[in-house]
Amino acid sequence: SDKRNLVASLRDEGRSHYINGAYRESVQRYTDAISAHTDGFTKILSNSSQDETLAALYGNRAAALMMTGAYEGAAADCGRALQCTEDHSSAGSLESGPAFRSKILCRMARAFLKAGSIWDAEKAFNSAIHSAREALTLIAQSNNVGAEETRQADKVLNQSINDATLGLTDVRRYREALEGAAKIAAEKGVSAVAGRRNSVQLLMFINSALSVSPGSMELHERKVNALASLKRW
Repeated sequence: SDKRNLVASLRDEGRSHYINGAYRESVQRYTDAISAHTDGFTKILSNSSQDETLAALYGNRAAALMMTGAYEGAAADCGRALQCTEDHSSAGSLESGPAFRSKILCRMARAFLKAGSIWDAEKAFNSAIHSAREALTLIAQSNNVGAEETRQADKVLNQSINDATLGLTDVRRYREALEGAAKIAAEKGVSAVAGRRNSVQLLMFINSALSVSPGSMELHERKVNALASLKRW
């Protein structure tokens, strides 16, 4: 139909903008595609629990939003993508089913992590690993293990487990950095020298946490305070 062609062409434009690094334009095209697919956002999540196209569009827009630094928006889009795919345990295509869900859960976790929502990130990384492992077990029990689609799904699922495991390492790094910062904040330096040394260390811990969560406003505020205490205007 005309609508399907329009959505497909907008989606292709969104993809090529993304590949070329024009992320804002990519977000705009995916938004136009979502609008066209849902008749101007009127038919949003009412009846879309099995809407692969909408799921993929939200998942793609989330990736583009991540690149613009809109981490909360990216996490929200991942949530919408998950709502559009049923959590049934058939292998599904790569646009739905467990392979897609695991990948989107990873993306969602990464968005939460970058925004500084550590608890949500940890939960989503663990969900990604759990759902990928369950799906791999089902694939192993199925009869079409040799099929190309199954091999592809297998690859995506294993990739999700790797990505999520790395993500959990980042979660730990963030927590360790904050614990370090808290310890320093607790031992107020008596002398000016000790105070300065503490501020320098504090700044190191905050920078370490920011390398994991560059979108955390709270961390940026703390960094400003640490820099001010060092008179690094």
